[in-house]
Amino acid sequence: TYISNSHPKEMLRVLQATESVDKIIEYSKLMIEISVKLENALHKKGFPVILKDDEKTPTQHIWSQFNSKNECYKTFVELEKLGIYTNYRLLPYNIGYGLRMGVGAAIQSGLRVEHIDTLSDIIAKCYKDGYSDALYNKSQDLINHIALVGKYL
Repeated sequence: TYISNSHPKEMLRVLQATESVDKIIEYSKLMIEISVKLENALHKKGFPVILKDDEKTPTQHIWSQFNSKNECYKTFVELEKLGIYTNYRLLPYNIGYGLRMGVGAAIQSGLRVEHIDTLSDIIAKCYKDGYSDALYNKSQDLINHIALVGKYL
């Protein structure tokens, strides 16, 4: 139940697909870089992320805390409608319910640093204004563009 930070099948696939330790190190660095930059971009745009302590080792996950469980769940559902998948869950350390966003699978699908501004715009706008067809179209354009970049491994 506590292994969600290190998906065993994903880790095995990465190890099998890579030909060198250097490739794994490169992928790990990209996960941290994108996670930190996306977290900061979301924070600047008013999305309720829990900023990581710069003194501690960063992770690929971004946590968000909301004013209520209902607000959190509503955001979760609306992001899902846009094709942006998060984990609605009880966060550790008695934080309460929130969203956890991991970037590992998105990077494997083609997410890169240059997509962060657009992705953070979509997520923040969904949080502030809710789902709309226009926002759906924007998210689908981004998802399709990311897919064209291609798989990382």
